[in-house]
Amino acid sequence: MNMKKIFVAATALFMMGCEEMDGQLTVSKNLNVKSSKNQNVVLNAGTYNTTLDFKKDKVEATVKANNNSKLKIVFDVPNNAQIPANGNFELKSAQTGQPVDVIGNAKTVQTQSAAQTGWEQCQVSDYQTICNPQGCTAVPVNRWGQQYTEYYLRNTDKNINFTMTEVGSVSKKLAQFQGASRTSQKVIIRQDRCF
Repeated sequence: MNMKKIFVAATALFMMGCEEMDGQLTVSKNLNVKSSKNQNVVLNAGTYNTTLDFKKDKVEATVKANNNSKLKIVFDVPNNAQIPANGNFELKSAQTGQPVDVIGNAKTVQTQSAAQTGWEQCQVSDYQTICNPQGCTAVPVNRWGQQYTEYYLRNTDKNINFTMTEVGSVSKKLAQFQGASRTSQKVIIRQDRCF
């Protein structure tokens, strides 16, 4: 495996740990949660556009209300209860710091485009000779150039569905989230010299 492919793989792992996903949160009856400021708030029954921000040890849900106000809810995610790329997950109230249990499913699919080619802008270092009465000196300068590149796009589609239930009761559903995200990475197969 060459260094470019290793770098792309490392970048993909890092990106999985920190990404956003848009979706809808449907609250079936008034939902008591803690805001990011640790205040008890009530989220009224209804459907809300919601963005999940996946961080290293937590998930921040930004719920957008109809009056353009936003409510940020933080779910702690301990190391022993990570959300998988594929499969079911369950987070208890004691783990998340929220007065609800969370039961869900995640599905991740990666696809790859056909190889593409084209000219791209690049930067190259040259030396420029500058002369003055004391003599001439070669000074390094950067300039923009072009290089022919062959690459493909790696697309990652992720879907997450989860249900918030009353603590200790799988059957008493309070709210449901459905969301999806797509990230694309450009993977370089070959690059010619920059000139």
